[in-house]
Amino acid sequence: MNKRSIGAALFLLLITATFAVTFASPAENLLTVEGLQRACADLNAAVQDRWALWAALFFAMCIVATSVSFPMGPVIGISAGALFGFWPGLLLAWGGAAAGSTVAFLASKHLFRDWVEAKLGPRFQSIEQAFEKQGAVYLLTLRFNPFVPYWLVNLSMGLTHMRLATYVPLTMIGLMPAFVIYAHAGTQLATLQSLSSIMSPAVIAALLVLSFFPILAKLYQDRREARARG
Repeated sequence: MNKRSIGAALFLLLITATFAVTFASPAENLLTVEGLQRACADLNAAVQDRWALWAALFFAMCIVATSVSFPMGPVIGISAGALFGFWPGLLLAWGGAAAGSTVAFLASKHLFRDWVEAKLGPRFQSIEQAFEKQGAVYLLTLRFNPFVPYWLVNLSMGLTHMRLATYVPLTMIGLMPAFVIYAHAGTQLATLQSLSSIMSPAVIAALLVLSFFPILAKLYQDRREARARG
């Protein structure tokens, strides 16, 4: 077994262990509003006393959690808003999630891409050709869509030839709307009734409309270029 195979196995083990620890420990309580309210209330005094230290720790936790595909973006964003306020919390959660997403993207690219390409063979080449032409559009569309897990986007995009210089800024743009919603909800945590209430039908509809914007913009650009050539 080569070093890349060992690295891939360890990365998958780390993801599995993260899921197991989360859902088989008291950390599962953070999946409820009541659990989040208690946790943030307990930490609030400590955060106020040593704001910079806790902000640094929270930012590092965001990076680690996102890099191992921790599926709790809403919890991270809400906690950030509740503990640090809207703007500082937004920057901490959004920046940490973007950095962690980049780590997951790079891990997927270096650990799994060759194996997937070998398994898919010629089919992988057709996927690659599509991503060379429309990769940025696909990434933004998936990022804005509220039903597509951000961790799945991180890992799947790592399997393509997308450049880091393209992935990072588009990821930051794509993550921003959801984390704005989460951080704002965190500032209202005391009156929040349930986590599901954050994503109201109106908010979901707005994000879905936003997710179609990159596609429509690309179609408009292609049509203009076609007319210019004609």
